[in-house]
Amino acid sequence: MRVELTERGGRLELGVVDDGVGFDEAVLGVRVAEGHVGIASHRLRVECAGGAFHLTTSPGAGTSVRVLLPA
Repeated sequence: MRVELTERGGRLELGVVDDGVGFDEAVLGVRVAEGHVGIASHRLRVECAGGAFHLTTSPGAGTSVRVLLPA
């Protein structure tokens, strides 16, 4: 796992990358309906703070999350 935090142009950028098993992003809606709200909750909190939340993942390819927030 790699975690990076940088400041650029008045914005904070947090990156978290792992080389785990990843998952199919298409299942996120189903997972929320089942009560698993972790990623959806993080995305909502970031967006409510005026930021952006970017998720990249696929089965067998790990996961990358990038969060941009006003500094």
